[in-house]
Amino acid sequence: MFDCNATTQAMEIATNRLNWYIGLSIFASLISIGAIIASIYYNRKQLEESNKRHDDMLKKQEDILTANHDWNRRSFTINYLGSSIEKIQQYRKELNELTSQVKIKGNEQNTLSFSDRFIRGNSLTEEEIHAWICVWDDNTQTYVKEKDDGNNFKLTEDGDKIRILLTNLLNTYESIGAAMMNRVLDEDVVKSLMKGPIIANYKFFILWIKHLRRKHNLKNAGKNFRNLHRIINPKKAKDLRAKTDKN
Repeated sequence: MFDCNATTQAMEIATNRLNWYIGLSIFASLISIGAIIASIYYNRKQLEESNKRHDDMLKKQEDILTANHDWNRRSFTINYLGSSIEKIQQYRKELNELTSQVKIKGNEQNTLSFSDRFIRGNSLTEEEIHAWICVWDDNTQTYVKEKDDGNNFKLTEDGDKIRILLTNLLNTYESIGAAMMNRVLDEDVVKSLMKGPIIANYKFFILWIKHLRRKHNLKNAGKNFRNLHRIINPKKAKDLRAKTDKN
């Protein structure tokens, strides 16, 4: 009987120790799992903070590069427009000198410089350009044609120079338009420096541009200038198209 009780007690003690060991093992496992979870969370936070610092650094670098790019583009735009304005002024000066000497339709009292005509504000017509550049016959009171059955007229020596200068003037605005369409120039700077002249000159040359397209088959004449005008002032571009389409 004594041996049986001793055995039972021994088994209970062993069972209790085993349960205690199992409990400690489970507790230790839970602590280990908690430590692992905490370590994962900590590492994830560290990684997130590291990524955030990296993103912030990249954003600052991008902002600096963008600011430098914008500054460089504005500086380039100012220099480019400065050069273009000098060309325009030179072309206008030469045009004034030549056109002021033209006796329109042979009339010595009838002369009109380019700038005086520009000040009037309305569009330059094909007939007015002919008056500046074509040979006039006082006897027939008509412009002299290159061929009797042709549509082209003979140009005077100064008339050919005037035609070239008008083309150069138009091409200067074409170049600005092409640079704008390709985002080479800063739009705000262009508007600030040349909005008025662009609008006024496009209105002045619109009929001649249409003449070049229709009469001389230059389908792309003034295309970049037109796009430039639309960018600079969309509302006036729309109104101007409506008016010229009626002519």
